[in-house]
Formats: sequence, structure tokens, C-alpha cells
Amino acid sequence: MRAYSRTISRIFVFTTLACVLALPAVASAQVALDDDDDTADDAPATPEATNAVADDANKVQYGVGLRLRYTFIPNGIIEAFVKHSSGGNANMGFGLEGIRKRGDLEMTFGFEYESLKGNDDIWIDNKDAADLVEYDGFGWITFDFSFIWHTKLTDMLSLRYGGGAGLGIIMGNVLQTDYLCNPPDNAGSCVMDPAATTTGDFRAKQKDIPPVFPVVNILAGLQIHPTDKIEINLEAGIRTIFYVGTTIGYLF
Repeated sequence: MRAYSRTISRIFVFTTLACVLALPAVASAQVALDDDDDTADDAPATPEATNAVADDANKVQYGVGLRLRYTFIPNGIIEAFVKHSSGGNANMGFGLEGIRKRGDLEMTFGFEYESLKGNDDIWIDNKDAADLVEYDGFGWITFDFSFIWHTKLTDMLSLRYGGGAGLGIIMGNVLQTDYLCNPPDNAGSCVMDPAATTTGDFRAKQKDIPPVFPVVNILAGLQIHPTDKIEINLEAGIRTIFYVGTTIGYLF
């Protein structure tokens, strides 16, 4: 039956497509901001000032950062695809990133781990297929590359927005055991199917979620610079699943 694996696959595809469709809007917004910057100041600049601005804009900085993320899939989205689930999915994630910054553009390469486990419970899909779902170390390791732009608000504070893409490697298992429910949409009536089978190796035996899944990233937030070398990012977005979090970076 496998109600859970089909549902999670559909949610991942839905959020990934939403991010892909949103990426052109992010790029268009940045182009508009660049055009505004080009026409904002009509006063002629001295050669010395022009050279100083050019030097600052062309200066390349490298750094490293620590990511802390709170990831979640709202129950409302899950139950748009099923009749009953174990509720929303919420977990902590963490990772590292490499940073390359030049002017207002920052490029990051990230490595991150996130748990994807939820509560052990009955899932019933829209075709009345029911499973007992139990999690065993279910999560993923992701690798992503993002382009992030900044709009300066003050010397210490900037808006931060952008997007990118990568890959997620699925880890761990989800045990799924066939159940029967009478009536079909009442999770409290469910009992194990006498002919039940249990899927014990989620990655190897389930085709609904492949072992490697695309990660598409859309983010927005703030960047704080306590010093020239330290940056603190507060942001929210979608990396195939929703998240809020922070990154603490150090520039060399």
C-alpha cells in the first residue's frame, strides 16, 4: 500500500516545482534593483571616488559558516494529499558552508544534515490505503550551491535574498506495515492486515522516493555585520522542505 512514501514523494515534488518557478522572480527582482542603483545618483563622481568604489566592488572575500536550521512540513500541506497522517514534521538541522563574496553577491556551497522523521502513527491516503509508519534514522545529507544578493540598509545590516540548487542523499529507514481500517478513513479503527508485509529498507525497496533527490533553495532574510569579518544571517525559505534558521560566518 505504502501511503506514506507516495505522499512524501508528492510533497517533495510539489515544493521543488514551487521553488523552480520562483527562481526567475528572484532574478528579475535583482535586475530591477540593479537598474535602480544605476540611475539613483546622477551627480558626477571624481576619478578617485570611482576607483575606490570599483576596488570595493571587485574585492573578493572567502569564508566559512556554521548553519543551524529548524525544518518543517506543515500538517496542512501533508493532509492536502492524505486523509490522515501523524501530523506535521519538524526537526533541527545543521551544516557547514563555504563562502565567496564579491560586492553585493555572495556564493555559498553548503553541506547539511537534516532529520526527516515524524511521529510513528497510521497514515491513510486518499485511496484508503493505510500503513503504520515507524521511523528509523530517516533523514538526508544535502549539498547545495546558492547565489545570494544583498541590499544594504545600514553599515551593519542588509537584506539577503537568493536561491540555488543541489542534491539530497536519503538516509535511514521508514518501516511501513500494511493496516486495514473499518471505516476506511478512521485511523482509530485500524488493525494490522493479516497478510501484512513490512518494508524494512526504505531506500532499497521503495521506488516512490529515490535515494538521491533534488534540492531547490529559495531564501530571504537579514544579514548583520558586527565586524568586517563576521556575518550573522537570519533567514527563512524552502530547501525542498520549509525552514527558518541562522548562519554564522567568518570572512578571511
